Amino acid sequence: MTAHTPTLIVNARLVNEGREFDGDLRFADGRIEAIGSSLSARPGEIVIDAAGSRLLPGMIDDQVHFREPGLEHKGNLATESAAAVAGGLTSFMDMPNTSPPTLDRAALDDKYRRAEGRAWGNYAFYMGRTATGRRAARHAPGVRSMRRAAAAGALMLALSACSTVSNVSTPSAPKTPAHTAPQRQTSLPASVQQGALIIGDTDPAATVEYAGRPLRISPSGRFAFGVGRDATGPLIVKIRQPGVGTVEHRIGVAPRDWPIETIDGVPPATVNPPPEIAARIEREQAQVVAERKRDDAREDFAQRFIWPVEGRISGRFGNQRIYNGTPKAPHSGMDIAAAQGTPVKAPAAGIVTFAAPDLYLTGGTVLIDHGAGISSNFLHLSRIDVKVGDRVEQGQVFAAVGATGRATGPHLHWGMNWFDVRIDPLLVLELAKQ
Repeated sequence: MTAHTPTLIVNARLVNEGREFDGDLRFADGRIEAIGSSLSARPGEIVIDAAGSRLLPGMIDDQVHFREPGLEHKGNLATESAAAVAGGLTSFMDMPNTSPPTLDRAALDDKYRRAEGRAWGNYAFYMGRTATGRRAARHAPGVRSMRRAAAAGALMLALSACSTVSNVSTPSAPKTPAHTAPQRQTSLPASVQQGALIIGDTDPAATVEYAGRPLRISPSGRFAFGVGRDATGPLIVKIRQPGVGTVEHRIGVAPRDWPIETIDGVPPATVNPPPEIAARIEREQAQVVAERKRDDAREDFAQRFIWPVEGRISGRFGNQRIYNGTPKAPHSGMDIAAAQGTPVKAPAAGIVTFAAPDLYLTGGTVLIDHGAGISSNFLHLSRIDVKVGDRVEQGQVFAAVGATGRATGPHLHWGMNWFDVRIDPLLVLELAKQ
């Protein structure tokens, strides 16, 4: 991207003339064209989603003393201009006291050749003169216009290749007409924790891809996906909007500490089952996994999730578990201690896709699909009041707490998935508070 490429920066926190405000900014041909809110993209225009990052005015330093030529072992035009840009100096004018000094047109042209394709930001170079070199300096073409062009940069935000906006990528060329420009901008978090559910919002006519999988977009423009327990950032979400092209959104991932939980007193056959029981477990789990492949066109996942039961958290998502001294897979959900028979309510609306009273490991088991690959599973139930195909509404009682399957006492195991990716229900509850 160069300062001459038509570019629209959206969802920025603009800092200018002593104030901060949310808005969009368009620039083309090296100048700012518009500042406002909800600016619409144009055909052929690059779109950068600042995702709330601050967009600052660029500064000009009209007297830098870079070391090239002559002292490149200390620094050169590439490294020193990059350092300047990192500090907010997006335009610089280099003094002539290099080695050799820039005292004639040949030396000046040499500096421009060195800077081309290497220097960051906007640049200009002074040419010095000696008593015997006044005539050469006076008649050197281009010197005065060079200085005027550099000075003009003080009147605009410097938004060339040195821009420091996060979540930036170069979109592909648009192929749709201007009248299909997006109705609204994309909304995604800048960072999340491992195990999070991410709910995004974009134009309903857009296409969204994450981890090589196309995501379903609801008529309202919502889409969702999960972040695994061991995921690392940045996550890359590719969104193509009509009339804009594809923009890559980058989301940071905050790592979490995963404590070890030791659980003793579990029936030995559920920890190290004999072959015939292991085969049963495999068959039962395969049935559950198959139901998690659904991608229904519903957005029940967008509701503010509620607690299915009230109680103490007795087991947390992601913690490594050791049963009777045998290490097992990390805990796939959240355990909530509650009395036998406590009613279990649907944390969000959905369709019952699996209901079985006596699986070997998980006992009474129910899956509720919330749409777009997001589902909840409820384990160790003592009673199930629904059947496959039923729709449950948020807050509706559909089962009761129990201690069936591999359990040492009454509790509700609540797990959540995005297809085969396990997510943390507690983070989903915290998302509802935002």
